Amino acid sequence: MKPNNTNSVYVYRSPFGDFVIKYVSVSEKWLLSVNDTGYSFFQSPEKAAESVAHRKSGYYKWDELTVVPDEAPGNITAWEVYQR
Repeated sequence: MKPNNTNSVYVYRSPFGDFVIKYVSVSEKWLLSVNDTGYSFFQSPEKAAESVAHRKSGYYKWDELTVVPDEAPGNITAWEVYQR
């Protein structure tokens, strides 16, 4: 499935919660949320995944970690994908 398919929902399950990337048609951007709370909008799901991997997601508990329990995949193709 192409990463920019606006019907796709991407999920990365971490010890800090489920990171979800989904398209929001009103803003025409991709929303990154954690445990059903939205944190940041991005131009693409790839950029959102990169922000999680680099701990620049907008989710303070994750971004401020000095020791990361596992590495978040920066490549969106490594995230779980669902169709809505």
